Amino acid sequence: MVIDQKPKYMKFIVVTIIALIILGILHNAIALEKIFLGYFNLLQLNFLIKIGGIILSFIMLNTCYYSLIAHHRTRMLFFVLIFEGYAILEILGTIFYSRLFVEFSRVTITLFNVYYEVALMVLTVFIAIASIVDLEDKLNDKYQKIIKWAPIVQILILLITVYIVMSSYTLLINQEIIIGVAHAVQFVSVAFAIVMYLLLYKRIRNRFVRYFASGLSILLIAKVYGATFALTEFHMMVGFMFALVGIWIMNHATFRYNIEIPYSQLVNAKKQINLYAENLEKIVTRRTKEIEDVNKQLVDEIENAKRIQQSLLPPRRFYFKNTLFVSEYIPCGSLSGDFYDIYQIDEDNIGMYVLDVSGHGISAALMTMFCNNYVKSTERLIKRYRGLKPHRNIQHFYDEFNKMSFPDEMHMVIFFASYNVKTRLLKYSNGGLNNFPILFKKDGQVK
Repeated sequence: MVIDQKPKYMKFIVVTIIALIILGILHNAIALEKIFLGYFNLLQLNFLIKIGGIILSFIMLNTCYYSLIAHHRTRMLFFVLIFEGYAILEILGTIFYSRLFVEFSRVTITLFNVYYEVALMVLTVFIAIASIVDLEDKLNDKYQKIIKWAPIVQILILLITVYIVMSSYTLLINQEIIIGVAHAVQFVSVAFAIVMYLLLYKRIRNRFVRYFASGLSILLIAKVYGATFALTEFHMMVGFMFALVGIWIMNHATFRYNIEIPYSQLVNAKKQINLYAENLEKIVTRRTKEIEDVNKQLVDEIENAKRIQQSLLPPRRFYFKNTLFVSEYIPCGSLSGDFYDIYQIDEDNIGMYVLDVSGHGISAALMTMFCNNYVKSTERLIKRYRGLKPHRNIQHFYDEFNKMSFPDEMHMVIFFASYNVKTRLLKYSNGGLNNFPILFKKDGQVK
């Protein structure tokens, strides 16, 4: 959106004053009028200028119709009717005033003047109404299919109306009054619309709204001039040229506001999205690399913790005075909550335990370190006292565990035993592992 930080009304005033000055100079340019009369056919030139106005009107119609279909704004519906109506009126005027239609009587041409001015009055009233409609006001959804047919409906109304008017000779009685009232309404409506668009410009600071008001101002000047001061073909040409300039400025403002600016915003938004996508891809790549590095570091640390944990395990084959202890440790993950140990209590006794901490991973592995510390004591007397009495060992471990502030969901089961190699007596106690050991006798009996 093209925004002016401060309202620039002076530019509008300057454009209007310049238009009035140029019009005044051309109105009194007798020498210039003679040149045009000498080198040009003013009837043909005026015809070409009117054709230019018709083309510009259809261009604006196309712009506004596209915006109406795309955004369903109420203001655009009025613009479609205004610009199409103006183009149709000028086409009809070109036809009725053309020498190709000399068979029409003067009465017919006079009646068309009444029709033209009244129809133009209606269109200028539409201009005034459109100027007070809110920019964001949209048509009801149930009317959106109907509005597509609005241009065709208006053409039919204009043609039917012109047919009725051309046979209403009674209008000739009050033609001067009708045309005078139509002119007054036209001037007031356009002047009102100019004021409203300037107020809108003050509110939204969009320069193209000011351009549109400037185009309307020049169009108003041309209309007033044509209705009051245009006495010759040259003067009519000047009025037509000013009207063409006003229409061109309005077309420029309409196109830029409704098509070019939204399209430019869309292109810029697409560029921003592409730029963001490129940056996002780079960010994702960088973040992925960082995550991979952190993950690798974590995997390495877990692998180190695994080696530390397994280094605390007893040998797979452990001999003690002709007694062989065989064990195997197969964790389901890198770190496990399962742990066991076989260690010497004294010269005749071996202590052993198996425990299972709830869960897996780092927290469970850390808990096994805690258990190893409290189940197996390195102090000789405590080790012997607890080791030879499994139930006391587990009771001590239970008391120490409950002194800690471990989470409620953290728990474990444990089996602790001591074995005397001389007496071959196994003493054991368990906490939660409510399964008896399996004894394989030499004769093959399993007990």
